[in-house]
This record gives sequence, C-alpha cells and structure tokens, in this order.
Amino acid sequence: MSHMARLLNHRARRIAAFPAILLLAGCGGGGGDFLESFPGTSINSPGISMGIVTGFGSIQLNGEVIDTDSASFTVNGASATEIDIEPGQLVRAVVDFRDSTATSVAYVDTVKGPVQSINFSNETLNVLGQVVVIDERTSFNGISFDALVVNDIVDVSGLRNSGNSIVASYIALSAETDDYRVVGEVSGSGTDGFMVSGLLVDSSLATVTDLTDGSVSNGDVVEVVGAAADYDTSTSTLVASALKDGFELDGAEDDQVEFEGIITSFISTTDFIVADQQVDSTSTVTIVFEDDSAATNNDLGLNVTVEVEGSIDEDGDLQATRLVVKSSNDVQVTATVEDIDTGDETVELLGITFELNSLTRYDDQSIAALKPFELADINLGDSLVLRGFQSGNRVAASFVTREDDRSDAVVRGPIEAIDDSNFRITLLGTEFSTNVGTDFEDANGNTVTRSEFFDTLIEEDDLVRGEWDNFFSVNAALDRLVAE
Repeated sequence: MSHMARLLNHRARRIAAFPAILLLAGCGGGGGDFLESFPGTSINSPGISMGIVTGFGSIQLNGEVIDTDSASFTVNGASATEIDIEPGQLVRAVVDFRDSTATSVAYVDTVKGPVQSINFSNETLNVLGQVVVIDERTSFNGISFDALVVNDIVDVSGLRNSGNSIVASYIALSAETDDYRVVGEVSGSGTDGFMVSGLLVDSSLATVTDLTDGSVSNGDVVEVVGAAADYDTSTSTLVASALKDGFELDGAEDDQVEFEGIITSFISTTDFIVADQQVDSTSTVTIVFEDDSAATNNDLGLNVTVEVEGSIDEDGDLQATRLVVKSSNDVQVTATVEDIDTGDETVELLGITFELNSLTRYDDQSIAALKPFELADINLGDSLVLRGFQSGNRVAASFVTREDDRSDAVVRGPIEAIDDSNFRITLLGTEFSTNVGTDFEDANGNTVTRSEFFDTLIEEDDLVRGEWDNFFSVNAALDRLVAE
C-alpha cells in the first residue's frame, strides 16, 4: 500500500483510544524482554524484526540475539549465507520471538550505483540521483569517506529521512558492477516512468514482479533494478529491467514487530510515521534511550531515529508498546585499549570508561577481520574507534570499530569545563591541555589563535574535537583542537 493511501486510511479510521499497556521495567536485549512488551497476550509466530545489524553470533538486531542456524539468507534477492551480511546493513528477519529464532533474513541495498558527486564539507554523496548523508552512525567497509572518489560504484544501506535522503548506516565499494539498484518512494508517476528522489526511472521495458497493486503509483515504495549500461549519467535516468515491491516492514495484522527507522512525519507523540509505517502509541508507552535510561515524549520528533516495538493492527498501523530513542552519538574516542572488564562490559581508552550493551554495533576493520567480533575479542593495546553518547556521568558506546595499529588519537565530545587561564578543557570527565604548539581551528576549518579560540569560540556544552598526531600520554598537550 502506498504511503499516502496508508495515511488517508489511518486518518479515516484511526482508533482514538488504545488499551493501556503496562510499563516495562527493563530495556531491550534478549527475546524475553520483547515478550514482556505484550503482557497477557499470545505471541504470534512468526514476527518481524527489521533494523540495522549490530553484530553476529548468530545475528544481533534491535538489541536481540537472534538464532539464525536454521534461517535462509538472501542478498538483493539472491541466495546467500550469514557471512554475506555486514554490520551496519538494514535487514528484515522473520522471527519467532518465543525463542528468538529466525526462519529468514533478507538484505537489499538501499542504493547501489556510481558516486556522482561528493561534498566533503556537508558529508554527503550523490549516488544514482539519491542524496546520501554520512553521519556518526555510518559504517564503512573496506573504504573510508575521505578515500571515495567520483565514479566509484558503491553499495549503500540506510534509512530514509523526512527529506527523502538516505542516512547511510553502511557503505562499501561494490564487488559487482553490472547492475544498479535503488529502493525508494515513487513520485511523478507517468505512463512510461517515474522518479525516485533525483533518479528518473524509465519503466517502459521493466519486468514487473511482486507489486501489490500490479502497477506503480505515487507514494509506493519500490525496488528498481537496471543494467549499469542503461544508466545515463547526464540526465540521471535509469532504464529499469525489473520493478518489485520495495524493501520495507510489510507487516500483517497481529504480527509482533521490532522496527528501526527515522520519524519521517510527526503529528504528535502518539501519532507519527517511521519510514513508510504509521505508528500509534499512548501516553503510557515506555520510552527509553539505548542505554535503558528514561526518555520522554520531548525526545521524539521529526528525523529522530527510533526502534519501535509493538504489533500490527487491522488497519496496518503499528501499535507501539515500547520506543527506543537512538542518541546522536556526539562522543568519539580513537585510541588504544587501556583496560577491559568483560563482567561489567566496559572498555577504557584515554582514561575514559565506555559502557557497552546489547545495542552496541561491533565491526572489525583490522587485518584480523573477525566475524563475529565482540567484546571478548578485544585485547589490551588494540586500536579502537568508539562512538557513543553521554548519559549523566556515564559514557555509552553505540559503535566499536577495531582498526590496525595507529599512532594518532582523537577525543570528541561536549565541553564540560573550560580553564581559560591555563587553556585547558574538560571532556568526558577528563581534562586535556594545550600549549603554544597546538593548532586551533574554528567550525569552518579556519586557523585561529589560542586566545581567540578560548575567548570567543567556545563555551560549555559546545562540541569540540582534540587530536594527537603521535599519542603517548593523555597528559600531553593536544596537537590540534577543533570547534565543531
């Protein structure tokens, strides 16, 4: 059903009241917690879990460890295995939540095609007419953002925001370059074609399969496939060889679901759309952050990333019982591991302790390339990039990436305290120093003096990034301090 049809159907038949749901005491992680979201109900099998892969063994999705020993896998419609799935990819799993076992796991590229332009300042790409946004949640496989060049063929997985841009969770150089692909919402539909964001699709020769209504209408989410040779870069036109229903939640009545996406339309905290899925909730819905700390209605809004747990009603709406608000991850530390506590699930870098949890995404980009890769595989002295967020006095890690040994170090976070007289700042509970050799930059990359930086550019809660070119001690002065 199209986005507009769902919205009109919902507005016409929306049930004003929804039975009160008992509040949960705990957060995600483990199938038992999800079952507790439906007290006194019979959990149907199968259900659906759709979201970003955070780890393996079997597969970790929406805070659950899902057994995939008996599951079938597909990648872009072709038979595959678990080894073909990567951290950061958006997948859809059919799951029996009673024992957290999957019968199938599917992955489809959100867009696959040539990089047409790169904006390093705004951290965006244009791929096959689609705006791709790079942020702190983007995982790169075998390439970095800085190494991308125009005409690279890339596989991108991610979530659409309210502006129809793809917020990338995964980017890799494509191993297969004969076909291009995009999943998105149809607009400007006509006799022989339509638009998917900035891509003009010529559908006159396409084989149509699995379309719900047998044809394409404005607002439909579709998957478009076409040969690379049939893409005209100058007009951003792809002659489609195949059209099918888009890769989306696609839940049936009474399905229990876990669903990660971006809020693309926001009427109120009890009435909003995540991706193409209408979500309803009540004032008693449980709302938490990733680390299980309490969130509120004020933390919901347009373009906020959430995980929704609930069930599909007779109108196709998702009745939410629990919402997990994904944080902005403005904290980053790149350094070597100084301490590990597998019992408390923490690691320490630069004297800063990071807490890990069931939603932490693990990715091994080192030469070891372990898969699965988890806390037990991390060693003292390993080079890690940790990205996460502060919650009170705690620092939670949303992403753990292991890299090959490196000599530099980075710390990024909101300023907690400023010592103007000694040109020091405190981030994440640790004080960092500067000296006459430190380079200072404003948010536009312009060089400024140390006095200008401390006197006019920063204040508490501002986001800054400190860097050491050759790190040997957290007590050593930063080589570079940048306002963001």
